Amino acid sequence: AKLVEKQNQLEALVSRREEVNAHLQNEKKKVAQLRLDLQTKEDMLDRAARQHHAKLADINRQRDQYRLKLEQLRAQIGQNEVVQEDLLQQIRKEKDALAAVTRQFECDSKRLDENFSDFKNKHEEMSRRLNEMLAEGLTDMHELMTVVNGENEADNDEAGVPDDPISFSKDESSDCSDSSGRMSC
Repeated sequence: AKLVEKQNQLEALVSRREEVNAHLQNEKKKVAQLRLDLQTKEDMLDRAARQHHAKLADINRQRDQYRLKLEQLRAQIGQNEVVQEDLLQQIRKEKDALAAVTRQFECDSKRLDENFSDFKNKHEEMSRRLNEMLAEGLTDMHELMTVVNGENEADNDEAGVPDDPISFSKDESSDCSDSSGRMSC
């Protein structure tokens, strides 16, 4: 009868260990999903930064073109005083166009800075949640294993069983046992 009772206790411990393993696997899946979400947001930020740099380079090219046009117009003013007023009006238009491009660039830069700040805050929040979930998972697993080990030691003390590692047969062992069948979790 004691042997049957002990066998039942061992089966209960194996079942509890499997529950702990299932819980840990579930936590690992959650962590993997959070990491995937984080990587996706980092990729989006990288793409936005590359687009911003490309836009900045294009605006710089436009500025150079406008400056060249302004210089050409100034040269024409010196050569042809008859059309001086018309050319001055063109210069004002070019300056207005350059100012509009500059304002657009400043607006885009501000929006990118805001997006980056928002992403940074979300990144920090996700990292914090990931660390909390990992800590909770490890704490839960530690508490479960402490309870299982405590019950097993109490049962062994009551039954007068020496403090030898518990051995399982090959078909009873799970991923937590080594090649000798001893628990390694």
